[in-house]
Amino acid sequence: YLKTYQDSNGKVGAVGFKFLGYLPTIGSKPTKEDKPAESDLKVARSPAAIERRARMRVSIDAPASMFSETLRSAKIAFDVVMEGQGSRVIGVISVLPGEGKSTVAANLAGLLAANGARTLLIDGDLRNPGLSRSLGMEAEQGLMEAVVSGQTWQSVGKIDRQTKLA
Repeated sequence: YLKTYQDSNGKVGAVGFKFLGYLPTIGSKPTKEDKPAESDLKVARSPAAIERRARMRVSIDAPASMFSETLRSAKIAFDVVMEGQGSRVIGVISVLPGEGKSTVAANLAGLLAANGARTLLIDGDLRNPGLSRSLGMEAEQGLMEAVVSGQTWQSVGKIDRQTKLA
């Protein structure tokens, strides 16, 4: 169990959450040997966009990485805790911006979808939809517009051809 946390001022507080694993930092500077996937080149508009998109697909493109293995361990924990519950909703949140919630959410969703689970990834940040931008899936209309106008999510959603992640 994760029983405490330490904030930037050194204060320690109680949390009480179960620790599912340590996710290593990803997204180091690309080397000359690193070549972006062809699909990344088609949707990304800049080298930085290519790198952001690659970070969102580590669980798919590097399944043997420590990052991917930690997400698989978390998936097993979710399976045990949510056994027999049918549809599942997993929220990924953080206290501060830039802590990696979009990266974790995209990679977890990609891992689930690639393993055959019907998976819908929702960028719930209406003010700054960074997850959608990082995945190269910016759209004229989003989920909120679909709900307000009575459309289905499928009318505004996009599906990854490789993983079937919606």
